[in-house]
Amino acid sequence: MKEKLRPYRWLAYVLVWYIFQMYPAYLKMTSTSEEYLITLFLISVVVIIFCSYKFGSEKGKVLGILMFLVGVLIDVFVALFTFVMLLGMSWRN
Repeated sequence: MKEKLRPYRWLAYVLVWYIFQMYPAYLKMTSTSEEYLITLFLISVVVIIFCSYKFGSEKGKVLGILMFLVGVLIDVFVALFTFVMLLGMSWRN
């Protein structure tokens, strides 16, 4: 049973990364720069690439590529959501 769940730990690592990534983004949302958001996005893509590679090596190339694509789409959505929130905050001030 333990052997079956081992590849899915990489999915859990990506989810934990999203939680870890969003906390500093929300914490610095009012005083952040574009460089910070771009750097956070690029680091996130590197983490997704690594986890997708490891997941793909254990479950197959197709699932690894699918995990990468879904992970990057979620990351782009999170980055755009953060940008929209920052834009909305600047309009109110």
